[in-house]
Amino acid sequence: MRKTSDLTSDIGLKFFRMLEISLILLITLGLESCDEYTKVSSALETPNLGGFLGVQSYSAKSDSSVTLHWIANSEASIYLIYRVENLIPIYQASVADKNSDHYTVTGLTPNSDYTFLVRMLSSNGSQDKNNTSVTFTTNSAPESPNSITLIDPSINPGFENRPTFQIGGVVSGQIVKLFTDSGCLNEVASGTATATTVDLRISSPLSGGIFSFYANSTNSSNSTSPCSSSSVNYTYNTNRIDFTTLGSYITMSLSASGTTVTW
Repeated sequence: MRKTSDLTSDIGLKFFRMLEISLILLITLGLESCDEYTKVSSALETPNLGGFLGVQSYSAKSDSSVTLHWIANSEASIYLIYRVENLIPIYQASVADKNSDHYTVTGLTPNSDYTFLVRMLSSNGSQDKNNTSVTFTTNSAPESPNSITLIDPSINPGFENRPTFQIGGVVSGQIVKLFTDSGCLNEVASGTATATTVDLRISSPLSGGIFSFYANSTNSSNSTSPCSSSSVNYTYNTNRIDFTTLGSYITMSLSASGTTVTW
């Protein structure tokens, strides 16, 4: 007959053996779970998902915008646009058309450096993590015209309903436009500068009243200056006497009385 102490020892050994086996099973299952988690994570964040290569080029760069280009991918549901700052992608916009292959970014600052990348989101929610990017410097915006002078008529108020102005502080080749508002929205004349000044005549007759004129300029890169701070006022006087009609009336009146008048 075995001693009680021996039985207790056997039970203890069996307990610890079972505990050891349980720990081994838990560790094994845990590792397998980690492997599965890793697989899922990798599927949700996969470099070059579906062969998507990311942004390939850019075009139409101006002082405030640029167009990004990529190759459309059949597995895409959304394209995500990121601006990169200090190596960190910052979400900017999304394109929900899988057949789209470009996007125009606006609101950029003139003469500034930018880096952009494009990533793809598939229909099952997986997102690629490609780091293909494009870097560029936005164009410098042209300076605003610095002077606007009324040159025809030479007096103000005037009777000319299509006055002519000389715009100064421009560059040869720039397209210069004249406006009747400080926001440069209501265009009334335009022309291409061939020197540092350009003369512009109002394209359509003015109605009577007082007008303030402003200008801007656009360079060969299609970058447009802010509206000028310089301006000029012109008052179109509609109380003009038509001397041709008046002269004919006087001639007829004097002829009828037998008096000869030479004009």
